[in-house]
Amino acid sequence: MGSKKTVCLSEEDPAIQRLIVMILEQDGIQATICPSGEELLGAISATSPDLALVDVGIPAEPTVGVIARIRAQFPTPVMAMSAGGDAAVAHACIQAGADDYLLKPFDPDTLLDRVGFLLGQPPAAERDTAVLSAGSIRLNFLDRSLTVGGRRVLISRTEWDILHTLARNAREPVFHGDLTRVAFDPELRNDAEYLRRWVERLQAKIGQDRGNRERLRPFHDVAYILDVSPIPAG
Repeated sequence: MGSKKTVCLSEEDPAIQRLIVMILEQDGIQATICPSGEELLGAISATSPDLALVDVGIPAEPTVGVIARIRAQFPTPVMAMSAGGDAAVAHACIQAGADDYLLKPFDPDTLLDRVGFLLGQPPAAERDTAVLSAGSIRLNFLDRSLTVGGRRVLISRTEWDILHTLARNAREPVFHGDLTRVAFDPELRNDAEYLRRWVERLQAKIGQDRGNRERLRPFHDVAYILDVSPIPAG
């Protein structure tokens, strides 16, 4: 059995802090509490955790700055959390380099699902068991992983939900609303700009085909197309 996954947690509310630690540790994930942004940066530098879990308070700017510093200095994945459903905060976190964003309050299963994605942990059960290959892109629906050119690429739950939906409808336009409905919290589902930011990140991860065409491209400002010919693989 491999060693425990480790998470550095920055959360100011003691009650939520204790709740998150309990949820993570019950799933075998070791959590280290970092009361401030500077302590979080120091802990990441000293221990190289598998994930940084960062609460974004009000005002958001100090914490968003910490996320940007983590992204600039360390390979550690970052998941941002905040309360209130402020779209500007969500945009700022993603722009700063957070790998995923979670609105509070959340249920334990949602937290573990999103954390598990960034830790590379396969789900306990998954209905999809196929592998979908399309050129150099390979989506494994069993362990919910993405490889491009034989290299595994870090992907968040939000990115997976978008890419999975597009892959299931490859070469067909998928409307913005259909993508946001499966990938975003209700407070963010009408935000086309937020969707565009996530799609741009996926475009950078999956690249272009050999003819230098965009594999993932917009369709008349109302939809996106994953322009590949999928080949199911056993």
